[in-house]
Amino acid sequence: MSSMNELDAKPVSPEAAAEAALHETEERYRFVTEALPIYVWYGAQGGFEYCNQRLLEFTGLTLEQIRDGESLKLIHPDDLGRVLAAARHSFATGEEYSQEYRIRRHDGAYRWHLAHSRRFVDHRGEGKWLGVSMDLTDRREAEDALRAANERLSLALETARMGVWEWDVKSGNVRWTDQVAPIHGLKLEMFSGTFDGWINTIHPDDRDRAREAIQRVVQEDGNYEAEYRKVHPDGSIRWTFTRGILSRHADKTPERLIGVSMDITGRKLAEAALRRSETLATAGRMAATIAHEINNPLEAVTNIVYVAHSDPATPEHLRTMLLDADNELRHVAHIVRQTLGFYREDAPPCTISLAELVQGVAQLFRRKIDSRSLRFSADIPSDLRTLGVSGEIRQVIANLLANAIAAAPVGGEIKVSGRSTETGCELVVSDNGAGVPPLLASRLFEPFFTTQTNVGTGLGLWVSCQIAEKHGGNLRYERTETGETRFVLELPCLDPESRGPKPGARRPQL
Repeated sequence: MSSMNELDAKPVSPEAAAEAALHETEERYRFVTEALPIYVWYGAQGGFEYCNQRLLEFTGLTLEQIRDGESLKLIHPDDLGRVLAAARHSFATGEEYSQEYRIRRHDGAYRWHLAHSRRFVDHRGEGKWLGVSMDLTDRREAEDALRAANERLSLALETARMGVWEWDVKSGNVRWTDQVAPIHGLKLEMFSGTFDGWINTIHPDDRDRAREAIQRVVQEDGNYEAEYRKVHPDGSIRWTFTRGILSRHADKTPERLIGVSMDITGRKLAEAALRRSETLATAGRMAATIAHEINNPLEAVTNIVYVAHSDPATPEHLRTMLLDADNELRHVAHIVRQTLGFYREDAPPCTISLAELVQGVAQLFRRKIDSRSLRFSADIPSDLRTLGVSGEIRQVIANLLANAIAAAPVGGEIKVSGRSTETGCELVVSDNGAGVPPLLASRLFEPFFTTQTNVGTGLGLWVSCQIAEKHGGNLRYERTETGETRFVLELPCLDPESRGPKPGARRPQL
C-alpha cells in the first residue's frame, strides 16, 4: 500500500519546472545586481523593466517614475543631446552603447558616470537591453587635479627653462620631458634616447668632466650635480646646470638616476659681466697709475729728441731718424693717454680723411709688415671722409692692422679697402690668415678675450667696438667663402658735395 506522502505528491510538468528554474535564476540575478557597487537596469528598447535599489537611491526616484521617463530629466543639459543621439544609434544598429555623462543626484549634485548597455534576447525571444553604469566623479576629479598639477609643473619648468630627465643605468636609456630638448638645442624627436646621445650634446671640452661626474655618483653614491656647455645647431653656446638623485636596487646595484636640468646661460653671462666690470675697474685704476708714471720720463725723452733734432751739429741722416723717433714717441704718448680705453680724448671732432689716416697708420707698421714679408695694399677713395675724433679712429685702425699683421702667415697679404654706402661708409681690413674658430667668433668683442696665446690684453677689439659705436657706427667680424678674415668698420661718413652727414646716417655721440 502506498504511503500518504506518495499519494499527495503530484507530477511536475516540464513547463512548471522551467518556470521554477527561471524564477530561481531571476532571484539569483537580482541578488547579484543588488550586491554590486554599480547601477544596473534592463528593459525593452527605450524602457525600463528593472533597476537595482542602488540606482533608485542615487536618483531619489521610484521605478514607476523612471519608467515614465523622469530619469531623462536628471541628465545634464549639456550632455543630453549627445546621450540621446548615441542611444538612438545603438537602437538602430544593435551596437553596444557606451557614454560618459553627468547625472543629477537626489541632492542636486551632478556626478559623472560611465554607462554601458548591450542588446540581448531573453527566454521569450524578445530583444532587451541590459545596462550598467558606475560613478566616475572621484576618478575624473583626480585626473583633473593631476592634469592641472602637470600643467602647473610644465608651466613652471618652461618659465624656469627647466626639464626633468631619467636615466636607466642598466639599459642606458634616457627619457626626458619636452622642456629638456630645447635646453640641449634639439627637437624632441631628434634625441636618440641614449646615454651616448646625451653626452654628444655636450661641448667637447666638457664631456669628460660630465661623464666623470656621472660615474662618480654611480660608483660612490651621493647626488649628481654638474654645469656644462651645450653647442646649439646655430653655433651658439649655452650653459646647463643639472642635478640628480640615484636610486638603487635592494642589492645596492644602481637602478636609475632622476634629475632636472636648467638653462643657466643668463646667470653665467651676468657672472662674466660682473667679473669683467670688476676687472675693468681694477685695470682702470692701474692704467691711471701707469699712465702717470710713464708720462714724466716719456716727456723727458721727447724733449731730448727735440733738442737733438734742433741741434745744427746733428747730421742730416740722424735728423731723419730722430724725426721718426719723435713720431713714434707721439704715438706712444697717445697710447698712454688712451690706455685701456679709460681716457676720453679731449680733442674736438673734426673732418677725417680715412685714406690719409690709413696711410699714416700703415707707415707706423711698415717695419713689422716688411719683417714678415707681407704684401700690403690700400684702396680707399680720397673723398671718403667722416666726422670724429682723429686719435680714436686712428686707434681703431691701428688695432685692426696690428691684429691682421699677427694673424697673416709669413708672406701673406693684408688689404684695406673703403667704399661709400647709402648712409655712410665702410672700411674693411682683411688678411689671409687662419681666422677665428666659429665657436669663438661670437666672443671676439668681449673685454679680456683673446685668441693669441701670451699676447695682448684682449681689450683691443672691445675698445675699438666702443669707439665705433661712440662715432655712430659699428665693428663686425666676417669670414668670407674664399677664406679671408675681414673686420668691417662702419662709420657715418660725410657727403662729398654738402660736406655734411649723409641722409639717414646715425649721429655720433661725441
